[in-house]
Amino acid sequence: MNLDPVHRLLKLARGNSGQAALVADFLLAWWNARSLGGFDPTILWALDDEICADIIRCLHIIAETRQYPDSLGLEAAFEELVRHWRPVDQ
Repeated sequence: MNLDPVHRLLKLARGNSGQAALVADFLLAWWNARSLGGFDPTILWALDDEICADIIRCLHIIAETRQYPDSLGLEAAFEELVRHWRPVDQ
């Protein structure tokens, strides 16, 4: 399974731009939509075409593998996203 689109999205989501936040929302919804927030498909309107294409590729990966990202060896990267975008109040 080629996870390159997921890795590109993860790299983008580590940033602090508006697009990074939207990509993080998408990725975190894959991991746990109930606790980390859902995904509004209209966010695609605000993203560059290349990013939208990677999200669509990622949706194919999700559909084909029927696995959460931690089952694909991506747990540490997704934990980092949670710390960055969903910090717990101290």
